[in-house]
Amino acid sequence: MIKHSEVFKSKSPYMRDVAIAMAGIMGWDGSEDKCRMCNNKVGEFRDVMSEREYYISGMCQDCQDEMFGA
Repeated sequence: MIKHSEVFKSKSPYMRDVAIAMAGIMGWDGSEDKCRMCNNKVGEFRDVMSEREYYISGMCQDCQDEMFGA
């Protein structure tokens, strides 16, 4: 499983700043173990693709399901 602390470490400084700014707009409190969309604990992912999406967007499984219609 991807460690939450690796999500921002792996991004370029510019993308890290953009992700943090967008997360702030969405209401994320900055905690690495919380979803950038709903601010709830991230929890487990259904599959590898969902885990990879978290790595990109920071969305928990519930928010991914809502966003992508799963």
